[in-house]
Amino acid sequence: MSFLSKLISWKSGKADLDAEISEEPSEQRSDDRPGVYKVVTVTYPSGYVRKGIVVDLSDTGLRVRFSQRGELPGRLDLKIEGLAGARTGEVVWQETHDAGIRFLG
Repeated sequence: MSFLSKLISWKSGKADLDAEISEEPSEQRSDDRPGVYKVVTVTYPSGYVRKGIVVDLSDTGLRVRFSQRGELPGRLDLKIEGLAGARTGEVVWQETHDAGIRFLG
């Protein structure tokens, strides 16, 4: 039963009060991302540099956490502590302090 149906049933007095509303967000990752804790240097196309912490990492992308809020550009360059070379990434999602980034190329 959808959330809306449950709400209508409840308002009309026909609700099953023990029913749970469970609409879990669907997982959209294409690869497992084991937890890590590495410093990442993010460089915007403008040249602005920002540091964050990689909290999970895979061959296809990463999740990064920043100490301060800030809007990320669509594309950026990433240098991850302990990994050779830089990667280019595309921001897939962004919340208050965290962002999901897919590697390009």
